[in-house]
Amino acid sequence: MIYKIILDSYDTNSYSGDQYNANYFINMNEVIKNPADLDKHYIMSIQITSVSSLSTESGFSPLSLYGYDIDLGQNTNGYQFNNKHFNCTGVLRFENNLFYYLSTTTAGTAIYNSHLNIKVDDKDFYVNSLRNINNIRFRVSTLFDNTQFVSTDNTKSRYNIILTFKEC
Repeated sequence: MIYKIILDSYDTNSYSGDQYNANYFINMNEVIKNPADLDKHYIMSIQITSVSSLSTESGFSPLSLYGYDIDLGQNTNGYQFNNKHFNCTGVLRFENNLFYYLSTTTAGTAIYNSHLNIKVDDKDFYVNSLRNINNIRFRVSTLFDNTQFVSTDNTKSRYNIILTFKEC
């Protein structure tokens, strides 16, 4: 069985706190209709997408490294699937930043910004159970001093996080 959860920072009613220190309210006991599926073991993968064109537009400094943390709530542990039992943490990597594409036609030349891709290289987190997960917390901070990231303009720093839970 595969379950996907999408955390959308544009939907401010779905979370509390700051955009990059957000507590998303979700009740997995209501999402998953088969109670037996709640107690199965899952591998969770993470995909983060940005609606910004440039990292600087979203408020990220190109001179800093950023890390993320996803907390699945009390009494539920997610571990990196390498037997080291790390929490659901990793490094955000930006691709296609500051690239422009030109398109020349008979009507003229147009300039397009490439879409900013936020990549997470850390994947395959082991999740013991989905039962009683009712809060998913997403945090971003600098790796240098663990300072909480705060966007200067939330309308330009929107993101979607897709959590995919695949039964193992």
